[in-house]
Amino acid sequence: MANILLPLLPGTLPTGYCFTDWQQTLNDFANNMQAVLANGRSYYNIGDTKPAPEFQAFPWLRTTDGRWYVFSGVWRSPNNYDGNERRLWVGDLTQLVTYDGGSAGTVSPTTGPMWVTDDQYIGRVPMGPGNIPGTTGPKTLAVGEQYGQGEYTLTEQNGGVGSHRHTFGLTNSGGDDAYFSHLGAPNTVPSYQGFYITGSNGNILSNLTTADLQTLPSGTDGQGNTPTPFSIVPPVVGTYIIKPSGRTFFAIP
Repeated sequence: MANILLPLLPGTLPTGYCFTDWQQTLNDFANNMQAVLANGRSYYNIGDTKPAPEFQAFPWLRTTDGRWYVFSGVWRSPNNYDGNERRLWVGDLTQLVTYDGGSAGTVSPTTGPMWVTDDQYIGRVPMGPGNIPGTTGPKTLAVGEQYGQGEYTLTEQNGGVGSHRHTFGLTNSGGDDAYFSHLGAPNTVPSYQGFYITGSNGNILSNLTTADLQTLPSGTDGQGNTPTPFSIVPPVVGTYIIKPSGRTFFAIP
């Protein structure tokens, strides 16, 4: 810090002052003088260690972090964090407690962690609000809204297993009558029409229906297996989303 010229104001010796010797007179005169800062100048602390108690009335520029502190029980500096702010954290949560000047304990203006996890993002990926391209509706995502899912089961409309027509089918348990689907004559029976292409019986068994002959049971793969959901999660990297804890000051006890 550059040198500062301090004007000296002369003191006033008490009425009836009695001369003793020149040294004592010089001391008394000096003790009554005052040094003042020029207008527009003020005193402040600067360094990496806490100022001495007699200098606690003046602000402190702490060189280790570049922050200005003022003394109010402890040396403290406002963090100016907004509650809407979010950060990514890939460290261990035990390290998060002391991150960015935080400390263990209950959150208060000057104590506790500076940042905590935002649990609404557990297992979810942040996305900008607004219309999601390619969705029907369209889908407009609001800030803080949870949307989407990690797995999905195809419906029949999506191309999943359901009731589907097949060109060929068997008409009896013996498996010796095959049927080719075709609308119209010559064979007309209840529930369906078509041609035999092989078989020993003269007629299709009357207890069979079109579903027995030409479709798979709805909701299964034809072998009695119910479709299972599958993952639709894209490639992701795990990271914590953290938010301000509510502590408002950096603090040096």
